[in-house]
Amino acid sequence: MKAPELFILHGWAPDLDNQKKWQLLLDELATGGLKPTFLHIPGLDTHLDSAWTLERYENWLASVLPDKPVALLGHSFGGQLAIRFAANHPNRVSQLILIGPAGIKDLSLKMKVKRAVFFVVAKLGKRVISHRLAEKVLYKLAREHDYEKASNVMKETMRNVISEEIVEDIPRITSPVTLIWGAKDRTTPYENTEKFVRALPSTTVCTIEDARHSPQFTHTTATADFILEAVLGEQEAP
Repeated sequence: MKAPELFILHGWAPDLDNQKKWQLLLDELATGGLKPTFLHIPGLDTHLDSAWTLERYENWLASVLPDKPVALLGHSFGGQLAIRFAANHPNRVSQLILIGPAGIKDLSLKMKVKRAVFFVVAKLGKRVISHRLAEKVLYKLAREHDYEKASNVMKETMRNVISEEIVEDIPRITSPVTLIWGAKDRTTPYENTEKFVRALPSTTVCTIEDARHSPQFTHTTATADFILEAVLGEQEAP
């Protein structure tokens, strides 16, 4: 039986070497019988001339995926984008696999303070914060190091993406959903799995107990096994 096509959306990591970081997982998936295609996300793997929104990323994804059902995997921001795409294009996603997806706001007091600090800094910028050390301290409080290092175009893009939430998209997903989540994830809390299970009771939750936000790097074999099971199911791997 022909192996299904799997397309991968990585997280928010502005790095031309993103694919190299994923190569061990890509190799294990290929050995297991899948044909993974690593997608290079505009602005993260390539340059952007103007700021994008989540909708713009969704349109980009629609233009690069085949016009047929495929398995779609997304990590962090890639998961946020994959959820939005699967909800709006149900006939083009046969299987949705999410690794610690972003786009669900943490309503705890700590995270409310973090978001408030981040958006104040993002709005005021150097017009008010002239001392570089003071600026670094505020960015550290917000823990948005990617924002600090980004170009103005990517700072605006990041603000656009962070402002988008995908909770209301989840119930509109019609494809099977597999969640792969590190129990010690501090970036996208493990408790977010409950939102998926409540909205889509058939969701498969695959927990990696001692992993954090990126189990595809720290627990590659376990992550690959979960992905292979989700996409291939009972098919016999070569």
